[in-house]
Amino acid sequence: MNAAASIPDLDAFLRFSRDDDLGMVLRSHLAVEAVLNATLKSAAPELNELDRLRFLQKVDVCIALGRFGMHLRRPFEIANKIRNRFAHSLSAQLTDA
Repeated sequence: MNAAASIPDLDAFLRFSRDDDLGMVLRSHLAVEAVLNATLKSAAPELNELDRLRFLQKVDVCIALGRFGMHLRRPFEIANKIRNRFAHSLSAQLTDA
């Protein structure tokens, strides 16, 4: 299976979130998760229940399968932390810090 073929048009998906921090964070997280799902389906087509795995579990499986290096776990962890902040706080905002 070609992983790129199962990834949605991310440019079109992300285009609508430029002026909205919440939308940008949530859409970006969904886009990254779509890439993770495509990577996992390509690496292990027998995985049938991807929706049961949490975001960082998917990252860990990709690392275990050799699709990503361990050095990429921390950036995924940070992205997930930002997403969770926005998903669970009405006052979350992006800052330069």
